Amino acid sequence: GEIAFKIINGENLSFKLKNKGFFEKYASMEGLKKSFINAIKDGVESLVKDRVSGNLENIELYMIIEAAEQGDKLSKSILKKEVDLLSLSLIDLILNFDTEIIILGGDILNLPEKEKFILKPIIKNIKNIIPFEIPPIDFSSLDEDTCTIGASDFAINSQITSRFPYKM
Repeated sequence: GEIAFKIINGENLSFKLKNKGFFEKYASMEGLKKSFINAIKDGVESLVKDRVSGNLENIELYMIIEAAEQGDKLSKSILKKEVDLLSLSLIDLILNFDTEIIILGGDILNLPEKEKFILKPIIKNIKNIIPFEIPPIDFSSLDEDTCTIGASDFAINSQITSRFPYKM
C-alpha cells in the first residue's frame, strides 16, 4: 500500500494524478506551501508576503510557522488545514490497524515548533474522536534515514527468521 494515495473524502473520488496521490499532494509540507502561496495569490494577506518582498517563490515552510507564532491568520489557517488532514488519516490508521505507535517523518522534521503547531494539535484532534486510549505519536529521530534503516532491518530479519526461529 501507499498512504500517499489515500483519499480523504468522497469529494475527492475524481482526483487523478499519476505521480502523487491526493494525500501527498494536499497533506504534505509541499502541499501546505502550495496552499499558502495560492491563498496569497488569491489576495489573502500574510506577514510572510512582506517578508519575501512579494516574491512568493522565496517562501519557505519555516516562515509560515514563524508567522503563525506571530498570529498571522493565513499561516494559522493553513497549518490547521494540514493538521486536520493528517489527523483524519492517522485516525483511520489507528481504527483500521490497531496501531501500537505512530512515527511521523519526512519534511515535517525540519520545521521549527513542530510539536506546538503539528504534533500537539494532531494528538488533540485524535483524542477528540477516538473513544479509547490512543497510541503514542511522535516524530522520527532518524531523520531522512528512516526508510533505509527500516528496510535494512526488515531485510536482515526476514533472512535470519526464514532460517532461524528467533527474531533479532
